[in-house]
Amino acid sequence: TTRRDSKSFHPFHWSNAPYYLEAAPDNLTKTKATLEHNSKERERILHRLDDERKEVYTQISTKENESKSKNYRMPQIRSQPVRASFKPSLLTGQEHELEYLDVGKQIEANEERNREKETYRVAWYDFPQPPWKPADREETTMTIVAGNIVLFGGFGAKPLDDVCFFDQQRFSWIHVTPHGERAPEPRCGHSAVAFGRNLVIFGGERGFSKELSRREVLNDVRVFSTERLEWKTPRWSGDALEPRTNHVAVVVGRFMVIQGGISAKGNLFNDLWAIHLKTYKWVNLTNMVDERLPACAYHAAISIIPKGVSISSLFDDLPEFRNPKYGIYYFGGQTPEGVSNELSILRLGTYPLRFQRIETRGPKPSPRFGHTLVHYEIGELLIVYGGMNNKAAEGGFLSELNILRLKNFEWLHVSLFGQQRPTRAFHAAVCVDTKMLVFGGLSGGSLGGADVNVLELDDNRITLLTRKVNNRERLMLVHQFREEIPFNLRTGNHFRAHSTLSFDSPRSKRLNDYNISHLAYQNFVTRFPVPSQRPNNSNSCLLYTSDAADDLLCVDLGGRRILKK
Repeated sequence: TTRRDSKSFHPFHWSNAPYYLEAAPDNLTKTKATLEHNSKERERILHRLDDERKEVYTQISTKENESKSKNYRMPQIRSQPVRASFKPSLLTGQEHELEYLDVGKQIEANEERNREKETYRVAWYDFPQPPWKPADREETTMTIVAGNIVLFGGFGAKPLDDVCFFDQQRFSWIHVTPHGERAPEPRCGHSAVAFGRNLVIFGGERGFSKELSRREVLNDVRVFSTERLEWKTPRWSGDALEPRTNHVAVVVGRFMVIQGGISAKGNLFNDLWAIHLKTYKWVNLTNMVDERLPACAYHAAISIIPKGVSISSLFDDLPEFRNPKYGIYYFGGQTPEGVSNELSILRLGTYPLRFQRIETRGPKPSPRFGHTLVHYEIGELLIVYGGMNNKAAEGGFLSELNILRLKNFEWLHVSLFGQQRPTRAFHAAVCVDTKMLVFGGLSGGSLGGADVNVLELDDNRITLLTRKVNNRERLMLVHQFREEIPFNLRTGNHFRAHSTLSFDSPRSKRLNDYNISHLAYQNFVTRFPVPSQRPNNSNSCLLYTSDAADDLLCVDLGGRRILKK
């Protein structure tokens, strides 16, 4: 027999001996005896391994029982609640070092951090504005009626009474000349809702009357048909509703529900009214609510009700109304106590109606009034935009965008892509498909212009928009390089900095606004003279020089690098 080299020794060899033997041809009996001895030694080591495993599991179970005896409440998680980290000592004979981890607390901490970091991406579009636009205005209404976006009234240089349609496909405005009865009096601070193919407006003010030394406030109801393009004055019945302005109104089934507002003398209302849009009968709901609504004006409201459900009464106990997200939402506004940032809901389908303040998660929006509240139905989100208060910068005007998830009533962190829009208050906003359209309002103490600002809410479309804008920014970087590297010392030719623009994305539009051949042929780096004309039968390509292709802030120049400061 010969002893093996120490480098080839392995403790888990089939023999499990300190060394193993090679059988000599003339000593078969001794070899068989050795093999039998090695087989017994192997079984002994396997038993030792089993004993070691049992000892480790016993220690783990003992720790678990001790924690249970101390009445420790284990978190409900999908993985093993207790995890042991140990170093096996099967060959060394040392004791095992057990390290117990509180996995439940770690998971709860990770979930809390994820909630804090959870963001929702939105993006502002930069659309070319149409050649004709309505006059600048504030305290106007923009309402979706049977697929049409209808703009009415507002205050510009004076109170307005014009009607305009916005074509979202062509991104253009259409001025409408109504027929039939006389148009409503010019007004601002009114409310407008959609019912069928009609636009229903209520209240508002005509402005400040020097003769009466107060504002002239209205309480009339007017109906505009988007089919016949004519106004109608319905004859209403029931209790008389006091004139008001800067209130809120929403539609629930066949009812227009009105809350709050301000009177001609500047008093705030806390009442609740409803008018049936078939019979035009007013009903006072103030005493039909379990809790008195707060006096408020300049706030915002939106109704979220199930689709396809016939609502003949606000008190009908329909199964759909039991969903906690359905009801009339109110946010912010001016109250006798000051500016509010409370979110509340009026729940329907019970008698009396239930008014409830919603406990939300996450950081709340700042208190405000003169803002907008829209419902993004696809994502089940509420979007609060703009407004003003007495503490904000720039004269109290806000440019904040806040998003609430209706699933768990959590305010999300908003990641805004695109150019930040200016501060805005007393504007109008609607949500169409995956976009929010904003028009009019005040910005920094003056009218904010007549442009239509478009906010994209769909993440997939934002990703495509990001790629396109990044490509344009890279192209702008190319032009900056061309200005900084004007001359080639070797050849006397002007340098043309290369672009790292990717052309292998079939889904992108590949910069429709630019000439691809010009980009691919003239915008690359070379130390040799560039031909004056492009060959006819050649394909577009990109030329990467050295490591400059991996760094957008440098250009390779014959072994040297010119850095963009």
